[in-house]
Amino acid sequence: MLGLRYVACDDCGTVAATPATPTACERCGSTALTDLTDRFREPTYFADVD
Repeated sequence: MLGLRYVACDDCGTVAATPATPTACERCGSTALTDLTDRFREPTYFADVD
């Protein structure tokens, strides 16, 4: 089973969850993408915020 990759477009702000890292934003076509996958795996992402 493949995990999802979370990618944000730096130009339009769209965030996508896909099985493979895309080469361009599906919304605007920009190639300026930031991979967010590792941020969601960090324990602090799931911690309670006071």
